[in-house]
Amino acid sequence: MARRVTVAVASVGIICVAIVIAGMLHPPTRTKLREAYYGLVRGTPIVASIPRKVLDCRRLAGPKTLVALTFGQSNSANFVRGRYRAKDAVFYVAEGRCFTAEDPLPGADGDGGSVWSRLGDLLIASGRYERVVFAGIGVANSTVSSWSPGGDLHPKLMATLKGLVGTGLTPTHLLWHQGEADRSRHTTGAAYQAHFRDLVQAIRQAKVAAPILVAVASYCYGDSSAQITSAQAALVSRRLNIYAGPNTDNYTAPAERADDCHFSALGAERVAAAWFAALSAVRHE
Repeated sequence: MARRVTVAVASVGIICVAIVIAGMLHPPTRTKLREAYYGLVRGTPIVASIPRKVLDCRRLAGPKTLVALTFGQSNSANFVRGRYRAKDAVFYVAEGRCFTAEDPLPGADGDGGSVWSRLGDLLIASGRYERVVFAGIGVANSTVSSWSPGGDLHPKLMATLKGLVGTGLTPTHLLWHQGEADRSRHTTGAAYQAHFRDLVQAIRQAKVAAPILVAVASYCYGDSSAQITSAQAALVSRRLNIYAGPNTDNYTAPAERADDCHFSALGAERVAAAWFAALSAVRHE
């Protein structure tokens, strides 16, 4: 026993010395040593640049747990200027592993903050849920066609839905924020709706019946598209269990957009509050 303790202490010491030495090494080497230290010594693997404690996903499930798949493009991912750490009852799930909620959200593009951590705290504070779990898979500059059947991101969406069910976290809501890329590509409103309806059909065929909330989103770098936003608003259908998300084109002030496209911390707070209101409206339908 004493020998094992001595070996363990020596191992920790070696890694610590290596980390000090790593300060004089190239960034990739420093990164590898940092990952080894947290993964082997601390037992908290680095995921999306942050040391994370891995949790048992099945312990998060329950009748008062909201499980939201968040998808779309960069404003649904980690491009908020300002990371955020949610309170203890908000979690992320990615690739079958669950973590406490701290930006950047694992599974989605970007290394900044997100709207979702902020939304999680609002949902918990409301008293409606005991736990909130987000599965984020947003990809920067992605189009609606890339997520629909035949698109390059459609397999990622289907695999994520299957993985959530496999961990016992069946989605209760799907939150869609996308449209800026289709504005810049001059996608017609009719084409946007057709791709999205194909996407919904695939989700329903995968036996995911959760309500889908569609944000109105087209603004980026001083430009927006009435054709895209009208198409998004027209997708709402109680028959298909599709509901209105927030109109994020309402949040375009310089203080709300860090670079005139992606949200600032203030913009993310306001958009999170708008998502909260949209979810609350669905709950009372």
